[in-house]
Amino acid sequence: MFRFAAITLLAATAFAGAASAADLCKPAATPVSEAQVMQMLTEKGYKDVKLGKDEGCIEAKGHNAAGKRVEVYIDPTTGEIVKVKGA
Repeated sequence: MFRFAAITLLAATAFAGAASAADLCKPAATPVSEAQVMQMLTEKGYKDVKLGKDEGCIEAKGHNAAGKRVEVYIDPTTGEIVKVKGA
């Protein structure tokens, strides 16, 4: 019984985490351009940035102004940063 409960709890936690990440960004009918995203990140001091997509967000991997490796999640509709990992 304990084993089943532990597996169920682990699965629920994994799905809850995925759902919250997916809620950060919604698909955009007219997404911001990569050039706009790169300009915004450069103005904020980010360097060595590579862009991709993750969970509906624009994902930027690079270094912040302090030189620390970070992942930045950007809303594709507004171009605003919604989450930063590693800062």
